[in-house]
Amino acid sequence: MQFTDEWLAPALEPLLPPEALEKLREESGDAVSLWETVVQRRLLSNEEVLEAAAGRFRLPKADLTRIDPGAREAVPEPLARRFSVLPVRLGNGWVEVATCNPFDIDAEKFLGFATGREVRLTLAAPLRIREKLDELYRSEDVVNKLLMGMGDADVMQLEDEEPEDVASESEASQQPIVRLVDVLLSDGIQSR
Repeated sequence: MQFTDEWLAPALEPLLPPEALEKLREESGDAVSLWETVVQRRLLSNEEVLEAAAGRFRLPKADLTRIDPGAREAVPEPLARRFSVLPVRLGNGWVEVATCNPFDIDAEKFLGFATGREVRLTLAAPLRIREKLDELYRSEDVVNKLLMGMGDADVMQLEDEEPEDVASESEASQQPIVRLVDVLLSDGIQSR
């Protein structure tokens, strides 16, 4: 079975014990990431993989300490999450994004089309990209926005009797508290 990031194998082969890549290929059932597999099994660290890939393919490493707020606005969240890219900087006619797969041509084309800018790719670890994406796009307090929409909710004591009118599913989904719970569950699932 091949890895989803098979392009990384030549860079990591000199760093791994002999036959390690073949053994990892045999053990992996579904399509998995080589980068994440070697880090998860503690064969290499994220930094070692990043150094090896950047050196082998002459790619710049992403500086995730300083992210331009304008870059966040240029790259829509669904697109950033779909291709696992992090907008880092925005320039005049270009956008710099951090990626863990610089050979994903579709990502580069979609980002170029969506932003109307030249896409400059830099390299970063997949875990760091996911963490920064959550930090960057989930920084707005969704719960506070929903709570503001609730206004002055009427609170009343319910009796132990059968309700006379039961709201339909569509009516119930419009209630602010139902929306709040939906958003909390959705956010929890997305952030794992």
